[in-house]
Amino acid sequence: MAQQTAGTLCTRDTLWVAPQTPVVEALMAMQRGRKSSLLVLLHQEAVGIVTERDLGRMTSKILNFPDLQVRDIMSAPLLTIPAATLALAAFRQMRDERIRHFAVLDDNLNLLGLLSLSDLMFKYAPLCIAPTATVGEYMAREVITAAAGTPIRQVLGLMTRREISCVVIAEGSRPVGMISERDLPGCLLTSAEELERPISTIMTPPQPMISATTPTVAALELMHSRGVRRLIVAHADGSMAGLVTQSLLGRAVER
Repeated sequence: MAQQTAGTLCTRDTLWVAPQTPVVEALMAMQRGRKSSLLVLLHQEAVGIVTERDLGRMTSKILNFPDLQVRDIMSAPLLTIPAATLALAAFRQMRDERIRHFAVLDDNLNLLGLLSLSDLMFKYAPLCIAPTATVGEYMAREVITAAAGTPIRQVLGLMTRREISCVVIAEGSRPVGMISERDLPGCLLTSAEELERPISTIMTPPQPMISATTPTVAALELMHSRGVRRLIVAHADGSMAGLVTQSLLGRAVER
């Protein structure tokens, strides 16, 4: 299993759009498919990608200019990797360059699929992490929070300004929900009036919270089963101790 490659781990049933596709249609496709990214194809050639990170970076622009096309917000050029690249090498490059996706090319330079950090963390990383590693070694202890009554627009602005992937909604020290990049397509499709509603109306309830002593591999397995990339870490009394993400847990791979 240590010889897993980008070609064996990549996702092949990827969604794609054309550069001239309206951003609104791209958001709807991401929301329907529960996808974190869309490939951008021109004449069957991958020329870019739209990711949840792009949506966070472009939130203000998308809200203020509803006629945008995908070409206006996509990341380009698309980063590629040969299918034969070993999983560990792909992981190291993602970690070192702080990227989340590679287009995987076969020997004829044809697009084979898309390799994401999630593919590596859920399919490969558990085999490389010491069984004694715990969440407390990697979690973030300083977490950005907002009150349940905060308007949606204000929370989106907070995520953009702080360049963060999520905000925990809290009542005092107790987490009651979360808003993350995964929620952005739905948020960006709402009307200006709806964006003034409290964040509590759209927040995701806290996933089953874990403790700092939870094994790292168990946390990854829970993320995978729930289809999430972050979990709240709580003290025994239910108050928040921190937050752990798949990216943070990636630090355990080569320890």
